[in-house]
Amino acid sequence: MTETLKTSVDFLVLLTAMKTANKTVDDEEAIKILQEVEGIGTEATRASIIEALKQKEHIQVIKNKLVVTEKGKLLCQAVEAQHLLTSAEMTAKWESYLKKIGQKQGSQDMFLNNIKKIIVHLLDTVSGDIEKVNFKAYEEQKNK
Repeated sequence: MTETLKTSVDFLVLLTAMKTANKTVDDEEAIKILQEVEGIGTEATRASIIEALKQKEHIQVIKNKLVVTEKGKLLCQAVEAQHLLTSAEMTAKWESYLKKIGQKQGSQDMFLNNIKKIIVHLLDTVSGDIEKVNFKAYEEQKNK
């Protein structure tokens, strides 16, 4: 999340950003992969991802704009230091390996074991990251 967090965005702009995630990365291989898979998510899942964010109150719709809530801002702060969770490059790497699995050139077990390692790493490091998150604005909004 090297870019400044925008607090509101048009729905179609967000869908386009998800589809063109390759424009946010520098790695040539990642760019190629993200172009091939047409970004983050699929046509079928992008809208449901946004709907899930609304249902979990991370975003809300105000005047036809998707607006990040205080809860959503907290989530962004919490994961900001975790490049594995915020990186389009990581999505590209996963897509690349999933393609290898589909072509019988990769191991599903190896992929899942790597995911487990990532989860263990996140569990080991996220508590320190959470301590840096400012909960004040969220608590104020919640108590209104």
